[in-house]
Amino acid sequence: MSELAKTHILFPKPLLRRIDKVAGIGRRSQFVIAATLDKLARIQFSHALKNAAGSWSAGRHPSLKNQSGVNRLLQKLRRKTNTRLRHFHED
Repeated sequence: MSELAKTHILFPKPLLRRIDKVAGIGRRSQFVIAATLDKLARIQFSHALKNAAGSWSAGRHPSLKNQSGVNRLLQKLRRKTNTRLRHFHED
C-alpha cells in the first residue's frame, strides 16, 4: 500500500459499532480503506459503462453470444472478486 496519511472523519456511533463487529477491533481503518476502494471502483465502472454505451457488438465479442459464454465470464469475474475478498480477510 502507498504512504498513509491521517484524516479526521466523523461516523455515526451505531455505524462504527457495526464496522467493529464485522472488521474486528483495531481493524477499522483497513475496513474503511477496503470499502472506499470498492465504492470508488464501482463508481469508476459505472462511469466507464456510461462512456462505452453503444460500443459493444456481438460480432466483436463472439464469446458472449450465448448464455454459456456469459456464464463463463461471470464465473471468472466472481473468482477474481472472491480472491480479493479472501485477501482482505487474511490480513
